[in-house]
Formats: sequence, C-alpha cells, structure tokens
Amino acid sequence: MLKILQKLLIGALTFFPTIALAGVPNGTWLSQPQIRFYANRNALDQVMRDIQSQGFRLVFLDFRGVSDQVQQQISQEARNHNLIPITWVQSPQLRALTIGQIIEEARHTDGLQVDDHFFANYSARDFEYLAHQYKKFIFAVFNHFKKPRCPAMGAIR
Repeated sequence: MLKILQKLLIGALTFFPTIALAGVPNGTWLSQPQIRFYANRNALDQVMRDIQSQGFRLVFLDFRGVSDQVQQQISQEARNHNLIPITWVQSPQLRALTIGQIIEEARHTDGLQVDDHFFANYSARDFEYLAHQYKKFIFAVFNHFKKPRCPAMGAIR
C-alpha cells in the first residue's frame, strides 16, 4: 500500500489543472481539438514553447481519437521542451474502458491522469490494480464539490 501511495500524486486542483496550489505540480492541458489543430498546422513546437515559457511543467493531453503517430509526436515535442506529457483519460466510464485499456491510452506519455469520474465509477480495487500495473506517475484531479469521491488513501483535506 505504501508503494501505491508513493506512486500516486493527488493534485487537488479546483476546476482547471492550470491552477497551481502550493506543493502541487502545475500544468495546463490541451484538448483533443487543440491537439488536432496544432498537429495539422505543424505548430506543436511553438505551442510547447509557449507552454514552457509560461512556467508550466506538465501538459495534460486528451488523446481520445487522436492517431498513434500524433500521440507520439506531441509527447516527444513536450519532452523536447522539458515538459512532462500526461495522458488525461477522459470519461473512462462512458467508454467502458477496462484498467488495461486505460493503461494503453497512456502508452506514449510519462503519466496518466484520472478524475473524480474514475473514482465514482471504478472500485478501490480497480484503482489499486491500476496503481500496481501502471509503472509511471498517476495524477488525480478533483473538483472541490466532488471531494467526497476521493479515495481516503490520498485525499487532501
């Protein structure tokens, strides 16, 4: 259990992952349409430069429906600018994703993020399995009004 707790980085970010709280890594995110827009215009280098110049360290990426090639390209571009690419796993419950499929979605990045929807729709055992199977960082984001859904093992009070 301690290894799970050490691996799990809970970020209690209120509303948006761009809001950095004391002791919480700061980052911003790119939505699926933004990723496609920048990739189609060969502007990934510039957008990552802009993100890095704003002092962000993490870039959360919504890869739903984004080609494997673009996922690899944007993840590498983030790393080229000393950013840490994190897959933001959107709506896993609506897509009926298994834990294995969630892990697969994050194959090109250096971590994955789940949100309060995960904890409302998957069991503590599912999360424990995810934490054991996934060998990279796991971030969790909770809206303040959904805080009761947080797992007790890492919730910020």
